[in-house]
Amino acid sequence: MYHWSEILTHLLIVLQHALGFNALSLAHFRRLDGSPITPRVDGEIPVTEVECTGPHTGRSYANVTLPSPEILQFRSVRGGVRVAEIVTPNVAQVVRNHFDCQSLPGAELESGEFLPLSSDPEGTSCIGDHLERRLFRNDLMNPVVDDLEFNPKLSTLDLAYFADSGWYQVDLSRAAHASGWGRAAGCDFVEEPCINEDGQVPPSFADSFCDRSPEMDTGGYANTIDGCTPDLSKKAACSLDVYKGELPNEYQYFHFTLGSNIGGSDPFMDYCPTYSGFSNGLCSDPDNERLIRVDPIERFGERNSRCVAGEVTTGKTALCLRIACVVEDRSFHVQVDGQWQRCSYKGEVLLSDIGDKVICPDPIRICPTFYCKRDCLGSPKKCDYSAGMCVCNDASCHGADEATTFVDSTIDGGLPDEESPLADYYVPTARSLRNERRTFGLLTLQQLVTIALTIIIVLAAIVAFLWRRRRQATTTNNDDLPDVGTPVHDIGQVNPNKDKMIASVVVDMRIRDPNLRQDPSVIRDILADRASETDLSMTDTDAGMSHVSNLSVELESSPFELNNVEEEYIDPLAPPTSVRRRNVHDAR
Repeated sequence: MYHWSEILTHLLIVLQHALGFNALSLAHFRRLDGSPITPRVDGEIPVTEVECTGPHTGRSYANVTLPSPEILQFRSVRGGVRVAEIVTPNVAQVVRNHFDCQSLPGAELESGEFLPLSSDPEGTSCIGDHLERRLFRNDLMNPVVDDLEFNPKLSTLDLAYFADSGWYQVDLSRAAHASGWGRAAGCDFVEEPCINEDGQVPPSFADSFCDRSPEMDTGGYANTIDGCTPDLSKKAACSLDVYKGELPNEYQYFHFTLGSNIGGSDPFMDYCPTYSGFSNGLCSDPDNERLIRVDPIERFGERNSRCVAGEVTTGKTALCLRIACVVEDRSFHVQVDGQWQRCSYKGEVLLSDIGDKVICPDPIRICPTFYCKRDCLGSPKKCDYSAGMCVCNDASCHGADEATTFVDSTIDGGLPDEESPLADYYVPTARSLRNERRTFGLLTLQQLVTIALTIIIVLAAIVAFLWRRRRQATTTNNDDLPDVGTPVHDIGQVNPNKDKMIASVVVDMRIRDPNLRQDPSVIRDILADRASETDLSMTDTDAGMSHVSNLSVELESSPFELNNVEEEYIDPLAPPTSVRRRNVHDAR
């Protein structure tokens, strides 16, 4: 079932053909005063024999009602292909500005179209009825309408054609947005082959054509994800076909590499290999993520998810990422790792946090309204893509109104209408772009920091616990009794304060026990008993003390011979009020 936009598209194509967009109508173009541009003979357009368009092989001659050279001219391009070009003023201006090549004669018509487009009775294809698909792939008037980028409206080139016909007044505000295909690609895009003699795509054509040869698989070619469709909507693969016979010489791009019978799958593209989108390659469809996702940084299912070329560890690929055109400063942005990064020029490399490369597409192609409104149609100006403005090319355009706005007049407030695919990724200001939390694989940066802090805290707790246990174990070992047979002089090394403690105990005993005060021999007996019961690890090893018995002697003689030291003495047998002062020496 057809969508309403597809039905409208086909109606517009039929209508344009009916309004005069065909090879037979060219000879009937008129000037502004109504006079015919192509001379008449007896009121009729003369029939002329001409060499038809197309590659040299199989090219023939035909009798046609040939338009004036002011309307149509022939020349050879791209290795010898003969083409016919519409060279009327407005058409030539749009083409020059679109491709950024001011030397182009005009708009090329489809060559070798295999349709009865001439007056030749045999219906030999001589002058095409459509625009050359290789150059105008997204125009309504190319031979195959399959992947239009924007709304099905007439392009500036179509409107220029009707304006030059002399039959119509054209409302320029109804023009579609400029197509991205070939825009600002330069003269070589039009005049040189899409593949060089080495079988490779020239760098300036890399976003339009491809040369990658997929691996052979069961006698055919297996597609691999290595690019994007021209409108960046889908992931795609380089489309090559094997033909039964040799291709025309001008189209044998892989003669020295793959073979003379191998070329692009679309003959109307002059057999140039292009990127063909996968049926499940749409980035804005969330259901495709599980099938075509190749990297953690990709974002599927968003309205502004688009395909962008990239490089990962496995090599060249295509990534689905969010993009945005900011009207405020006419800038283009790509979201990488949740952060919006600006793409200033085609081919600029943006790096992800995990080392992947994102190759910026051309902002001129992706944000067409920021560069030369309507391809400067309506004024004798050329497009300056470095500034994005229509400027005067020579003195002849002085005094003309300058087109200083970069957004088409059909856009309300600088934004496309909701029906345009541009509306999916156009935003009014940079503030509309919101960064996401950075992601690493399936984890955000905040989650990674939380996990890292948790690990650090746990490790610190474990280290503290082990250190505390070891310290306790060391203290316990110092308090243990020595083994049997340990020398006495080694025992004292454990606790050097043992003698002080025993001395304090003895002082306390002598002072407070009246029995000890009466008989010093009792002290020695008690000390001997106490020493045997006391932890030997508490003994000292001061010089001159090599035996435990010596310790008792020193304690008896040394601590208590402190003459002239007085202390308060309470006689336990005296009445409560009986208190007298005595000398410590007298207690002996």
